Amino acid sequence: MANIFERIGDITSATLNDWLEQTQDPMKAINQYLYSQKRKVEQAKQLYYQCERYALQMKKQWLDAHEWMEKREEQAQLALKAGEEKLARLALQEKIQYEEKAEQYKKLYEQAESNQEQAEQQLISLQSNYNEVWEKREIIVARMQSVKLQQQIDANRNQVTNNEAWFHRLEDKVMDMEMEAGAMRKLAADLPHSASGLHYFEHQKTTTKVDAQLEMMKEKLQKEE
Repeated sequence: MANIFERIGDITSATLNDWLEQTQDPMKAINQYLYSQKRKVEQAKQLYYQCERYALQMKKQWLDAHEWMEKREEQAQLALKAGEEKLARLALQEKIQYEEKAEQYKKLYEQAESNQEQAEQQLISLQSNYNEVWEKREIIVARMQSVKLQQQIDANRNQVTNNEAWFHRLEDKVMDMEMEAGAMRKLAADLPHSASGLHYFEHQKTTTKVDAQLEMMKEKLQKEE
């Protein structure tokens, strides 16, 4: 049975191979591995969603800071045109602050986006591995069931064969009994004829003795005369 599970080694991780080598129940190892992988898939999903939310937050912070930067720059231009240099200076100071924030948030967003892509690839890899092992398990379970059914069919066929052989032996025994009974009936039918012949032979034998003695007596009588 272990050989069956070794065939799926080409599509599973080294962890699964290690599990299979260390257990005497490969199906149990497969189920445990799938359970472990399912938990990892769920954890990977949670991590991906966290990365996605964080990336969206950083993107929003970046775009907001960039929008405020543009507004302050526009306000500085309007103040300068109105001769309000002091207000223009203040607007430019805030514009620079938002510009720095926008640059920082942009970098954080780019990093968050990269993390999200990595988390997505990890999730895809784990899910793909889980699906492959699950599909192989289903195939193996189906094949094992097929083997069990075939074994049951073979067992039933052997039972039928044994029954047929038993009935053949019984028929042979009955035929022997019938032949023996027929022979006994024939012998019984022949016995009266044999007894009659024997009786006739004994009768003839007795008649001969009587005739002989009768002749002897006749001769004796003739001599006496």
